[in-house]
Amino acid sequence: MFAGKVLTNFNFSKEAVYKKLKTVLKEKKKQHKDSGFDNKIIFLDSESITEFYFGLFADNRIYDKYEIERVCQVLHLKCIVCITIRDYRGENPFLFAHVISPEEYQAEAAQLMKIFPNVISSVLEI
Repeated sequence: MFAGKVLTNFNFSKEAVYKKLKTVLKEKKKQHKDSGFDNKIIFLDSESITEFYFGLFADNRIYDKYEIERVCQVLHLKCIVCITIRDYRGENPFLFAHVISPEEYQAEAAQLMKIFPNVISSVLEI
C-alpha cells in the first residue's frame, strides 16, 4: 500500500483578503441595521484545516491588526467585531482572537475577551 500527501502553496493577495473582509462586514452591518438590539457583535471565523480548506486569514502574514481597524473605522461600525483564527494544519492547533470595539462598548468587549486564550483588543474612535 502506498501513502501520499499533496502539499500546495497558494498565494493570497492581501488586497483581495481585505476587500472580502470589507464586503462581509458591509453585509453584516446591513443585515443587523434594524435588529433593535443595542449591543451588537459580529463574529468572523477564519478556520484552516488540511491543505485544501483555508480560512480568510489562512496566511498569518496577511493578518494586519491596523488594516482591520481601518476597515472597521471606514465602515463606521458601531458594534463589537470579534475575529477568530483557528488553524489546525500544524502539529499544534492554534487559536487567536481579535476583539475590536468602539469606546462605548469596552465593558462588553472585556467580557468577550475572557473567553479566548490568545486575544488582542482594539478601541476604535468612530
